[in-house]
Amino acid sequence: MIVNDPVVLWKHCLDIIKDNVAETTYKTWFEPIVPMRYEDKALTIGVPSPFFYEFLEEKFVDLLRSVLYKVIGEGTQLMYSVLTDKTNHISVNMEGTNRSPAISKPTSIHEANKSPNMTQAPVIQELDPHLNPNYNFENFIKGSSNEFSRTVGETVAKDPAKTFNPLFLYVHRVLVKLT
Repeated sequence: MIVNDPVVLWKHCLDIIKDNVAETTYKTWFEPIVPMRYEDKALTIGVPSPFFYEFLEEKFVDLLRSVLYKVIGEGTQLMYSVLTDKTNHISVNMEGTNRSPAISKPTSIHEANKSPNMTQAPVIQELDPHLNPNYNFENFIKGSSNEFSRTVGETVAKDPAKTFNPLFLYVHRVLVKLT
């Protein structure tokens, strides 16, 4: 029996989402969502702002699509009703991104399960830090103006998350054109 009630469908989706994201993430990004309607294999959810819509589309669209695939079925379309004017209660309907990697791989939900397999070592992921390899302590030109920055940087590099956490550095560059 297929359920057409958007509230029931969204509750089933939330049950799965809650198991796959941190509690604060769930409360911040998923609890405020309101199910609006389900018709023609399209679930419309109401979000409180355009920023909220953009954030969901950027960070959680794959999870949302996987959950919709699991709960409702393949080919389910995600639609948004974005509240643009709170005082006059004006909203705009937006279509969700048509990315399909999550739909082709519905097992991504199980891979993201919070309960790790204790018999297997965690998979080490290759991360691209987008750092310039030429900028390191060996090549750093030490001077009286940056002595403190270098000392703090080395301290953080040797023992991250212990001191100066988080570390913010303000770099001021002066470009001079010589003619």
